[in-house]
Amino acid sequence: MLSTHLPAGQALSENLPSAQLSTIDGTRHAVNLTHYQETNRVIADFLAESANTFGQQQ
Repeated sequence: MLSTHLPAGQALSENLPSAQLSTIDGTRHAVNLTHYQETNRVIADFLAESANTFGQQQ
């Protein structure tokens, strides 16, 4: 379901050390409205991972 095929997103994620690129196949603009469950899951997973990483650094 998740892939990495958006050139703009790839370029951005390659230049941000902690970036994670997640795309949803078959989507276009307004993915957060048309595929909100998948979008929310990816965001929640990223935030949970970030919180764990931050907590380990403390």
